Amino acid sequence: MRWTPSRARHPTVSPTRADGYPAGSSLGAETCEHAARRILDKLMTAAGASMKYAIPAWDCPSVPIAGGALFYPVRHIYCVGRNYAEHAREMGGDAAKEPPFFFTKSADAIVPVVPPDVGHVQYPLATKNYHHEIELVVAIGARGVRVAPERANALIYGYAVGLDMTRRDLQAALREIKRPWDLGKSFAQAAPIAPIHPVSEVGYVSRGRISLEVNGAIRQQGDLADMIWDVPHVLHFLSQYYELLPGDLIFTGTPSGVGAVVAGDENPGMTSSGAAFAEREYNLRAAFPDHPQWFARWADDSERSRTSMRVVRDVRYGPGPKQTVDLFPAERPRGALLFIHGGYWRALDKDDHSFIAPSFVAEGIGVAVVNYDLCPGVRIAHIVEQCRQAIDWLTREGESHGVPARRLIVGGHSAGGHLTAMMFATDWKARGTSAGAIVGGVSISGVFDLQPLLKVSFNSDLGLDPQSARELSPIHLDPRLDVPLLLAAGANETSEFIRQSRGLWQSWPRCRPRTRNGPLFVPGKHHFSVLTEFADPQSELFAATMDIFDSE
Repeated sequence: MRWTPSRARHPTVSPTRADGYPAGSSLGAETCEHAARRILDKLMTAAGASMKYAIPAWDCPSVPIAGGALFYPVRHIYCVGRNYAEHAREMGGDAAKEPPFFFTKSADAIVPVVPPDVGHVQYPLATKNYHHEIELVVAIGARGVRVAPERANALIYGYAVGLDMTRRDLQAALREIKRPWDLGKSFAQAAPIAPIHPVSEVGYVSRGRISLEVNGAIRQQGDLADMIWDVPHVLHFLSQYYELLPGDLIFTGTPSGVGAVVAGDENPGMTSSGAAFAEREYNLRAAFPDHPQWFARWADDSERSRTSMRVVRDVRYGPGPKQTVDLFPAERPRGALLFIHGGYWRALDKDDHSFIAPSFVAEGIGVAVVNYDLCPGVRIAHIVEQCRQAIDWLTREGESHGVPARRLIVGGHSAGGHLTAMMFATDWKARGTSAGAIVGGVSISGVFDLQPLLKVSFNSDLGLDPQSARELSPIHLDPRLDVPLLLAAGANETSEFIRQSRGLWQSWPRCRPRTRNGPLFVPGKHHFSVLTEFADPQSELFAATMDIFDSE
């Protein structure tokens, strides 16, 4: 039997709409491909339940949707090559921002893995160098072709974390002779994937930690913000070559640290969107079980400070039940420090933080230690406003209580570090407060992106939702002050707190202290122990704070 192609006319060229389809057409504008699909759909519908196959049919590959009984059917798997600069370099490539390139895997390469279960994959045929590559996976939920970057998010159904498993020796050999990578990338069980989190629950993802462990040791880690091409641009470029369809998965590239695995290895991968990851990274009392001894030390040192120094106690600065401030005047004042305590906006007290005053007062810096109402009695936005009121009050009334605030540094720890950054994002001119009084800030172990806290157990107290988490995240706001903000944290913090400080450093270049090349990570200190460094006149953190006073 001989098959002869028909003389079907090619579609004529016509103007296109913003979503890439021909002007004046519906979303399913007919091309040869669309016509073929339409005819096939009609045949399938007509056949209905009576459809008989020549060979046994297989189940449609699918990925579970997180937290429910639904599944996402998989149509195509597209992958982006070398989309992180460090990975491009480790693979011997150029990290220059060139258009991305793509390869594919077969849909049945997926291996769905639902935590806490452990998925199992066979060591593949024909390789002796089997590599892991952890990636953010984008699940497409709407059709689009030649999609503009600013419209690309509308196509996204959700996100998952996946592994682009690679037969590296085959890939390298094929690359050497300039042949396609298929044998190195597309094979059975080459795409393990976790459940998909819908955009309706997690929002659109543009930053956040992504990591992979091998047998308990972190092997790969990076930040989604470090992609050479972000997700909207990846979809833009890919849609120039393929019509993106519901059921398409896009593996968006891997950070540096790829490496070989052997039989028996366990490779848990995650992004910062997972609840278990968020709880591990942000539940600080669980992460640092020695916290009671630090709380006790702060309380003891604070009691000694109040009994040995001049202090004006419990001065009201606002109507809230806890809107009071303790003032520690300096003998010959040359500036003031307003300090905001931590406790995840729901715990601790100014009385636990008097210990930070003595070293600064000795240097001629008057200190105001602020209290504020706590969650769940109020929301974080209310606390932000109370801190603004504290600054308003101190700049207006501080001198009459022995703490003139003509040259003011705002500082805070943990939640207080977040509140400090929110003071930098405040339009003081609109409030009628002289922004010129604020000459700098110090944010110690701060939280600047609140969106991961949507996943933690104690959000029941905080009451954050996606909108408020974004509105209260300094990393998504512009600073309104052109003065230095010193970012500091313990070098032994959880990885998310390291990321938080690095993220704000990248986002707020105008607030970088001139003498620093990045955040100050204090060696040997964790989230709680680092605060004692702030009160130690011999520490680098204290010296860096005084540099702000001395340089202005």
